[in-house]
Amino acid sequence: MAGFPTAGVVVNADANGTARRPGLGPAGNCTATVGTVDVITGVDFSLGTSVRLAALVANWNANVADATNPSTGLPIETESGVTITFAGLPVGAILPTTASCVLLDSTHGWARPTWVQAGSPLYPSAAEIEAELEASQLVPVSVAVTPAGPGAVSVTFPDLEPYATAMIVIEYGLPQASN
Repeated sequence: MAGFPTAGVVVNADANGTARRPGLGPAGNCTATVGTVDVITGVDFSLGTSVRLAALVANWNANVADATNPSTGLPIETESGVTITFAGLPVGAILPTTASCVLLDSTHGWARPTWVQAGSPLYPSAAEIEAELEASQLVPVSVAVTPAGPGAVSVTFPDLEPYATAMIVIEYGLPQASN
């Protein structure tokens, strides 16, 4: 099965929360798209001594000819090496080594595989419902943040399934004012 091309999305977030890819000018509505991956960003400057960058990343892969995983019904192919780079951070910013990531895909935050494993009951038992609720919880995990040049950091997903959605939150400290 042929893989999809690697998607690298460079996101320059500024004080207005706009996102753009270099050389393409503003991308309307704070979005950037490469291949099947879309990114929308937001910036929260209300924290005082730090800034919170958020990116909603989605792989809208609609290649229905792919083989599907029988337990999930989703295509098996994934987008590999998706990298989101936040550029234009202030000189002297205190950059983190990790970011928070919440992933929604066939194994994170989705109850269908649990329901299928239980035999796809028309009327689930209380225990089955409890297991499905547990499987549907969105659990934040830490992902590595890598320096990507002066005033830039990157987050890379080894694999982003078709139809997967992730929210990445990176918080960095503002440079100390010199006296």
